[in-house]
Amino acid sequence: MTWLSVIAAVIGLLRSLIVYLHDRKTIDAATAESLLKSNSEALDAIDKANKARERVRADAERNPAGVMSDDGFKRDD
Repeated sequence: MTWLSVIAAVIGLLRSLIVYLHDRKTIDAATAESLLKSNSEALDAIDKANKARERVRADAERNPAGVMSDDGFKRDD
C-alpha cells in the first residue's frame, strides 16, 4: 500500500463522514420543522377550543336557564 492510496482512503473516509453529517443535519432540520408545524397546529386548535369555551361561559352567565335544557337523558338521578 502506497502513501497515495492511504491518503486517498483517508480523504474518502472524510468525504463519507461529511456527507453523513450533512444528511443528518438535513434530517434533523426537517424533523424540527415538522414538530414545529404540528405543535403550532395543536396550539391553534387549543386556542380555538378555549375561545369556544369562553363564549359558552359568557352565554351561560347571560342566560343560565338556557344552558342545560332537559333532553330526557339525565345522568345525575
